[in-house]
Amino acid sequence: MVVVIVGVIAAVVVASVGGVGDKGRAVAYGADAETLRSAEEAYFGVNSRYATEAELVQGGFASDESTLHQVEVADPPTSYRITCQIAPGCGAGGAVVRGGRLTVAVSDVAAEGGILNPAVTTNEAVHANAEPMFNGLVNLASDGTPTPELAESWDTSSLTAPIFTLRAGLRWHDGSPITAADVKFSFDAALLRYHARTAGSLGPALGVAPDANPDLTTVPPGAISLPDGDGGRRVQFNFIYPYPSILRQLGVTEAAIIPRSIYGACALDGTLDDTETDAFAAPPTSICPQNLTPVGSGPFRFAGLDPVAGELRTTRNPAYFRPGLPFLETLVLRAVPPDLLTVALTAPRSDPGSVDWVFGVPGADLDGGARLSTNPAVSIASTARGPGGSNCMVSLAFNLWAPGTPSDEIATRPPGAAYEHPILKNAAVRTAISMAVNRLATLNEVEFGRGQVAASPYHHDLAPAFSPQPLPPYLLNDARSALQGAGWRDPSGGTDPTAIRLSDGRPGLPPVDSPLRVGNLHLVSGAQVEYATQLATDLRQVGIDVVSVAEADPTLTIFTDRTFDTAWVVYCHGAEPGLGVRRQYHSDAISASGFTNAAGYRNPDMDDLWDEVAALPVESAAYRDLHNQIQQKAAADRPYVWVVDTVHVIGYRSLCQGFNPDSTSTFAEGAWCTEG
Repeated sequence: MVVVIVGVIAAVVVASVGGVGDKGRAVAYGADAETLRSAEEAYFGVNSRYATEAELVQGGFASDESTLHQVEVADPPTSYRITCQIAPGCGAGGAVVRGGRLTVAVSDVAAEGGILNPAVTTNEAVHANAEPMFNGLVNLASDGTPTPELAESWDTSSLTAPIFTLRAGLRWHDGSPITAADVKFSFDAALLRYHARTAGSLGPALGVAPDANPDLTTVPPGAISLPDGDGGRRVQFNFIYPYPSILRQLGVTEAAIIPRSIYGACALDGTLDDTETDAFAAPPTSICPQNLTPVGSGPFRFAGLDPVAGELRTTRNPAYFRPGLPFLETLVLRAVPPDLLTVALTAPRSDPGSVDWVFGVPGADLDGGARLSTNPAVSIASTARGPGGSNCMVSLAFNLWAPGTPSDEIATRPPGAAYEHPILKNAAVRTAISMAVNRLATLNEVEFGRGQVAASPYHHDLAPAFSPQPLPPYLLNDARSALQGAGWRDPSGGTDPTAIRLSDGRPGLPPVDSPLRVGNLHLVSGAQVEYATQLATDLRQVGIDVVSVAEADPTLTIFTDRTFDTAWVVYCHGAEPGLGVRRQYHSDAISASGFTNAAGYRNPDMDDLWDEVAALPVESAAYRDLHNQIQQKAAADRPYVWVVDTVHVIGYRSLCQGFNPDSTSTFAEGAWCTEG
């Protein structure tokens, strides 16, 4: 058996062992941890078992690249020998210790009412809390290569009917078997209704008829079929057109698999996605209780949630499908305010508020006063992936409709219907705002230079679809001229550019002398507060008064109530535009579900482009051309201001090793700490 531990600073692998007596004396082939893990999973997919190092090399799955230090895993009676590159806490004389705990800082253990079901939301906080307890069918390596997760193999020779085969012997945390019926249930009842990215990408390809009320979304019974019946191991997706991107969309972040036996009752009464209430029900329905006590398949299982103390406890899953993992006994997720993250990470582990892992290190603490980047007790890693998604972009969404217009009403407007927001319906005003946003200053002041200024409506890592676009440059005088031309006059006559502009009363504008004032919705803490502050400063330079509106969870206000003017939204674009970008622009994604089409943007030509590109192979010239047209059209219509392409900066104690920062579900699967 070979067990792979994925490392960050120390690339770590577990050498093959033939039993206790063998003591792991097989030669360990040095390889990058992620590469070796991918090799092991590829071997498993072909042979239904893990390999020895010799078998990996003989089969062409790995190569002998280097000789590394060897240390023993302290886990009698099962002995492993591991190899690791020299790094703090790992090397000659070091040891990997089974057991102990890891404490992870999260923003909120009770996000969306305490929901712990990653299949029904894309909320970053929910995913940070829940993903370690769940799995998807297929994971992605850091280079985007698909690797087996719950599925041990797949046949994608048919782009309209790919088949996935589950590993044998899989078990849920309650001991019940995982079957193909659970996979079908996860998509039919949850993912294709409530998960914005999956519903907006796989949904159309499977013939799903969306509804602004996701409870009423119609999923064709045959969209996903089971060749071997409910109790079998094979699952078949039945697309209505070729869908070549399926392997990029089946990780736990995009498609967590949940047990039908646990969540089925909530699916029947329409509360599967609910937190405190269901706005569509009369009277409102209560939360799905199973969402508070989740049952999954991941390396850690639910042990208790204390929202008052701000702590979620999980424990080691002894029946995890990767033998010997995880090493940790306890994974604790602790709510920590953003301004205390560095304090918690650098405090003694014995302190009650300390943490060992931070998903998002504040930029100010990396090279500012805390100097975490040079602190030997803290290790830093950057990745495109984080809780809730990958390739994320900070965007300012414009509400194009009269505040309070519900999604289902917008969705029924005829194609090409005029926008109705009293101020933001005017493209010239949206252009002026875009030109007034100092995106470079925002990147430097808020993100401290981590990431880059957005160059397109697509994240720059979405190759080959990404193409730079001529987004509005930072030109204050041009912004002022655009506002003047749109009927918003400068009461100072040009002597004070910060004077709040007033309506000249022309048709379509608010009454004469109404101030140019817009609300800006954002989270109550974290980087969005700084984004909002920077926006207010920027727009005041062209005579726009920004009213800050802070909410602990603005999802309902933006996507269901739609009672906002502008709002900060972080859209994670995922591995392919159809997964994370389409939902921002297609009219069928105007929905009460979170992180869909916040602007309420509608353009029939845009819909046609998305529908056409969905069936094209990624490597085709037509694929690149259509995505370029999509980006051009979005940039011209300006339903958003595209501000910053972000990166996730992770911080963790150097005495803890074996992390996989590119997977938020299995990041601690092979982790251990030299102090319990």
